Amino acid sequence: MNARQAALLSGDYEVTPFSRKKKVKAAEDATPKVVKTVSPKVKVENFKLMDVKPLTEGQRQVFLAFKQGLNVIASGSAGTGKSFTATFLALEKLINKEITKIVFVRSAVNIRTQGHLPGTQAEKEAVYTVPYKNIVNQLCQCGTAWDSLTKAGLIEFTTTTYIRGLTFDNCIMIIDEFQNMDPSEMESVLTRLGESTQLIVCGDTRQNDLQRKREVSCHEWLLKVARALPRYFDVVDFTSEDVVRSKLCKAIIKAIEAIN
Repeated sequence: MNARQAALLSGDYEVTPFSRKKKVKAAEDATPKVVKTVSPKVKVENFKLMDVKPLTEGQRQVFLAFKQGLNVIASGSAGTGKSFTATFLALEKLINKEITKIVFVRSAVNIRTQGHLPGTQAEKEAVYTVPYKNIVNQLCQCGTAWDSLTKAGLIEFTTTTYIRGLTFDNCIMIIDEFQNMDPSEMESVLTRLGESTQLIVCGDTRQNDLQRKREVSCHEWLLKVARALPRYFDVVDFTSEDVVRSKLCKAIIKAIEAIN
């Protein structure tokens, strides 16, 4: 064994700059690299909103009342575009940054008796978001608009189950299927309205899912409240003449109305 080999074994040797660099590089290679990722913020102005114009007299009245700053109650026949019109008007304000959020509210009537079924409350309620998800994606001309806007907190969906104690400021609240709420539920929702918040209420009294004894729709109660506050509310009644879903849908609704 020569002197160099002995020095290497004992550790008593001088490290040359070259060998130091090799050791440093080896250490760097062995250290796992952490790549920081930053989730891009959703910019609502990047969504291209469809150009929607009122197609019927009922829709025209909703446009007019809403743009005058009134809270609107749109009640009447199915297929008349009530939810579609309400969502468009809300998205228009959101994209123009006139509000900070859109809140969809409805009563999850059908899950009141589903407590014994598998799944969390949120999972049971997820099905109720489907119509609004489809409308938002269609209006924004983007298949992921709903997911992006909800993740960013710009759109929120809730049911009357969780709304008590909350306050909604600077937003548009869309209450859908209001006929499935009793007066107590509707009162809980109406009293959540904070500063700079505007309301659109949609529903069709012919599609009432309330079945329990003593459950009464808030429809008549709500109309009394709205008509007692003409400075704040406008009531728009949709008829079968406002149906825009299809010619067949319009014919069916007219036939049902004639039978009943």
